[in-house]
Amino acid sequence: FLAMMSHELRTPLNGAVGMLQLMSPDNSEEEFNEFKGLAEQSLTHLTQLLEDVLVVVDIEKNRLTVRPESHQVSPLLDNLLMTFRQRALSNGVSLVVDYDPNLTNVWLRLDPSLLRQTVRHLVDNAIKFTEQGMVILRLALIPSDNHQRLLVEVTDTGIGIDDSQKERVLEAFAQVSSSFNRRFEGVGLGLTICHHISQIVGGTLRIEDNDKQGTRVIVELPVEVVDDPDG
Repeated sequence: FLAMMSHELRTPLNGAVGMLQLMSPDNSEEEFNEFKGLAEQSLTHLTQLLEDVLVVVDIEKNRLTVRPESHQVSPLLDNLLMTFRQRALSNGVSLVVDYDPNLTNVWLRLDPSLLRQTVRHLVDNAIKFTEQGMVILRLALIPSDNHQRLLVEVTDTGIGIDDSQKERVLEAFAQVSSSFNRRFEGVGLGLTICHHISQIVGGTLRIEDNDKQGTRVIVELPVEVVDDPDG
């Protein structure tokens, strides 16, 4: 674990340090902005890695707390999805976001941080393992016996997950095979975190095969519809 994390943390740290070392008063404005942007990307990646590890530690020690607030789903995710659209486009992949009409102007009581983490990891994994085609994120409000559930469904046309590996990828620091670690960066925490978040809030996560090619991950999170967002 320590060896793996040491490598994963060094990569963005070295990237940031390298870009900062290249920045100087002699740079053109274009060069300066490019180096600055790359350094910021590396530091953002490093921050996300540290946050993910801390979340896993909190989960394993039963310290992850749920802090519900009233939010509308679309504004909550807009900035995050804008970043992913740009990344998908640069990878030659289409990212389609489908909000069900039943979410329009609806206020939900949920933990905004846990929802953003769930969406971030699912979409990040889908884009990472899709070399061509598309990634579809669908969000909808579905009825349940006792309360409403927020559906977060991510479908991709990527490499897919073999049936024998579907349980293993929910384990911390696991990817489908060691050869993937050489092709695709990451420590394999994404699905683990989503799985545990769904369990902690009383939801579910399941992994299915896409009808044509790739993977579909379906998360259902219990939410409360509220009439007064300030109430």
